[in-house]
Amino acid sequence: MTMRKLLIIFLSAFSAMNLFAEEPGENAYFPNGFKLKIDRATLGPTLYENWVYEDRDITFSHTLALGFGFQRNEHLYYGGGIELRQRLNDLDYTHLSLPIYAEARLSLSDRRVSPYVGLKVGAGICLKDHDSEGYELYQRADGKWFHRDFERQDKLKGLYLNPELGVRIRRVGVGFCFPLMEYVREMNVYDSQSKSTEKRKLRSMDMGVHLFLSFHINL
Repeated sequence: MTMRKLLIIFLSAFSAMNLFAEEPGENAYFPNGFKLKIDRATLGPTLYENWVYEDRDITFSHTLALGFGFQRNEHLYYGGGIELRQRLNDLDYTHLSLPIYAEARLSLSDRRVSPYVGLKVGAGICLKDHDSEGYELYQRADGKWFHRDFERQDKLKGLYLNPELGVRIRRVGVGFCFPLMEYVREMNVYDSQSKSTEKRKLRSMDMGVHLFLSFHINL
């Protein structure tokens, strides 16, 4: 057998291996191994729900996340990451939070285009809060007036949950996510009638809907 024939056989075998590697079921579209993942959630509406005062308000928020994880097989990815989340209350002030989370994604097929579901679970650290102060006047039964002064800090921190529904096209994902995050209000209330200061802590939730893009980079 000549060297030329050996070369032709070798190249033919190599081409056949490449063709088989591109077949679904051989992890052609979801190669196993460690991955760097970037998530970008576009500006979307966020519902602020105050459970104590039954107060609701719609604002907007957006996020940028950087994750690191492992593709176990063509269906399962798991890992963790860190996210920068900005909540826009109005033009005067915003909230910044840094959620740290664990996550898992389950692709429902091993095809080039695969629907998937995902979930991030973690906790957020407040980077930028909002301080405010004010007072309220009250009249007693005897006609005399007294006031309550308050100092308030609103912080986006605490429990973080983020379910996802999307479609993955090779290493790019697109879909919707539904982030939920605790919103903590800490208050110092001074009562001029009792000459005392009371500390209060109220917890509520932010619930958002975002269109997002994600990119998987093989390491």
